[in-house]
Amino acid sequence: MSQFVSIPTTLMSSEQLFPYLPHRPPMVWINGILSVSDTGGECLVKLAPNAHYFDHNQRIRKSVCIEWMAQGYGFISAYKDYQKISLAKGMQSDSNVEAYLAAVKNLRFYDFERLNSIDVRYLIVQVNLLRSIPPLHLVEGKILSANKIYATAELKLYAKEG
Repeated sequence: MSQFVSIPTTLMSSEQLFPYLPHRPPMVWINGILSVSDTGGECLVKLAPNAHYFDHNQRIRKSVCIEWMAQGYGFISAYKDYQKISLAKGMQSDSNVEAYLAAVKNLRFYDFERLNSIDVRYLIVQVNLLRSIPPLHLVEGKILSANKIYATAELKLYAKEG
């Protein structure tokens, strides 16, 4: 079965947020921000054939779901920071962010092999902040395609501006 739905429109592309984050291509796997809420949001991953998240058989590695969730939270946070700076008119980003994945808890996969057997053009990464005691942030993440959840986890992220 193929995903015939067009790729969703993003609020902002990941490239526009590079000044606020430590990652750079080819290790940036989030393509844009889809939606933002007080505690999280949704990001878009356009699946690219030569991306590092595929193995040598062009199958999505399960381990990349953790990175997608972590980057999703990073990009959502950067988008919120960008909005604050834009509202302050003329402020420049002098962000020197240190960000690390500190722990993964309750990582679960749901029919993940099916994801590699269907024609999927994009994935949605949902993130939700559960608790924050800076510089540590506990985040719940989900990986979805066509409203089906393929992976969930709780991540403990360390993020500190330098």
